[in-house]
Amino acid sequence: MSGMREALRGSVPRRAGVGVPWKAGALEQHGPSTPLSVLVRLARRLHEEDVLYCHWKDNDTLAASLRGVVDVDLLVDAAAVPVLTRLLGELGFKPFVPSPWFAYPAIGHFLALDRQTARLTHVHVYYRLITGEGHLKGYHLPWEDAVLASRKLDADHGIYTVDPNVEMVLFLVRSALKLRTYERICRSRAAPCFRGRVLTKFRWLQTRTAAPRVVEVGREVLGDAAGVVLSELLEERPSMRGLLAFRRSVVAALHPHRRYGPVDAAWHRWLKECCSVWRTSNLRRLVPPAPLRLIPATGGRLIAVVGPSTFSPSISAAETAPFRRSAGPCDSPVDGGIGGRPKRAPDPSRGGATAICRIRPRRGCGSPERSGRWCSALRKSRGCAAPGARTREA
Repeated sequence: MSGMREALRGSVPRRAGVGVPWKAGALEQHGPSTPLSVLVRLARRLHEEDVLYCHWKDNDTLAASLRGVVDVDLLVDAAAVPVLTRLLGELGFKPFVPSPWFAYPAIGHFLALDRQTARLTHVHVYYRLITGEGHLKGYHLPWEDAVLASRKLDADHGIYTVDPNVEMVLFLVRSALKLRTYERICRSRAAPCFRGRVLTKFRWLQTRTAAPRVVEVGREVLGDAAGVVLSELLEERPSMRGLLAFRRSVVAALHPHRRYGPVDAAWHRWLKECCSVWRTSNLRRLVPPAPLRLIPATGGRLIAVVGPSTFSPSISAAETAPFRRSAGPCDSPVDGGIGGRPKRAPDPSRGGATAICRIRPRRGCGSPERSGRWCSALRKSRGCAAPGARTREA
């Protein structure tokens, strides 16, 4: 039951017996072995239309992104937004909008189903570089032109990526701005500033960059003062002392580009923190299951097919067509009405029967009784057993 609720709410499923999200492990062990065909076609069409874009962050996991294991993060030139939107629509990508509690400006969300692997892929389209503290993203980095001008074609994956030296500057700026208050106060100044996955990303970038070039890029976008601190941060073992000094220079350089004042920033950050805690607590069980992250941009009803990973790919759009037709013109299905978590299907041990689940429709989109008939009718058409105690209709 919890696996079904996590899929409906947009949270990351967990592996059996593991207390951390599954994607925290080795990404290479998940997903198909080749890039998703829908993403390959997207890259080819972008090149044919001469769209100015690049994959601007997390290029160490680019292969996993193209396999649908993690999200794809594209920065696009403002003049190419209409062309990109048209191409995404032609390739089957559906626009989604985040819940108001977790929305950030100038970031588009598009989901598409890869028919060969029956996996969903999530493409983030950045129209501006919005980043900063967790649950806030309170800064705009006015470097879109510089980032796009530095792009290089990755021959192994057939997609444009940002220059590694520029990506190193972006990585350090984002890491400095993401430092939380308790980290700046409580952590030892001599302690390493990067740990775990972040340290792996930093080491990956180090092998592909030259320190003098990174410092030069830092001086160009942040000024001479930040360039000096950046040079010291790269030359020595990265520590909290060096990262905090770099953060002070970054905050001073980006002060004109802050999205909030001090009071507004604290209010919005703590409000979203409370919403995040509520989303992961048992209090969420007091209300009907509802998507808390992404909602279809056109409104209507979101339909999710829930079942084991070996069962969901066998469900065809033809089987769900009668249920989608009965929903009326307000439906907004994801690629033929087959939707769900873009990453993995729920654990089969938590209920193997497939069900179509109604998730809080908009006013006028139908009654709960109709959605219950959908669930029982689909199970009956496929000869599936009733969900039982572990899986119930939403």
